[in-house]
Amino acid sequence: MRSPLLGIRVHLSGSIPEDATDEQVKSISSFVERFALAVLRDGGTLMHGSHPSFDMPLKAAGGRFVAAGGSRDALILVRAQKFATTSEQFHEIEAQRQYSTVQIVPAVVGDINQSLVPIREWMAEHCDVVVAIGGRHWDVNKALAGVPEELEETLARGKPGFVLGAFGGAIAGYLQDNNTIFYRLRNGLTIDENRAISASSDITYLVNKIISQIQLLPLIRETVQGGRLF
Repeated sequence: MRSPLLGIRVHLSGSIPEDATDEQVKSISSFVERFALAVLRDGGTLMHGSHPSFDMPLKAAGGRFVAAGGSRDALILVRAQKFATTSEQFHEIEAQRQYSTVQIVPAVVGDINQSLVPIREWMAEHCDVVVAIGGRHWDVNKALAGVPEELEETLARGKPGFVLGAFGGAIAGYLQDNNTIFYRLRNGLTIDENRAISASSDITYLVNKIISQIQLLPLIRETVQGGRLF
């Protein structure tokens, strides 16, 4: 039986907002773990930009998948070279390699926002679809808000996306300022359906709806063996 997400590479873009309530922290973490498990279960590859706030739910999902005989290659944790230089960071990477593959992308010299441009471009180039949730800095410094940047990098390449605005953070602020985003998601759903997804905090509904819709999109590359491209 063919895995329904075989060959599909999903970029989960997000972080827990710095001002998140206890309920938002719990909800975002729960979504991340359950969504990651669903992608891995169905044969897809999940990538994420290694934000520390997602460490625990991704470790839980990846650990369960590997313990059940899954490949560590199914979960790709991407990080910029500047965050792979200290002994503490090397220790983190070795721990992550127990349940994932760590992809290190060379960084450019400059401020923190400039240094993260290559990793954002790398993930946008290598994924097939992006799912954006949470994010930081929007209310303080929009130029530093990485999750909307990662979303736009992917959409600019003509790839589909899903946005979850009910959990707060940069994506919620971005949606308020950029309401036309629903016209550019290219995910096969109507504008009203995408608005409903964005407004929902029902984790079961969101995971099932997004996973089932990704399965309908023409993203599978038949030449890929085992669905892993890394």
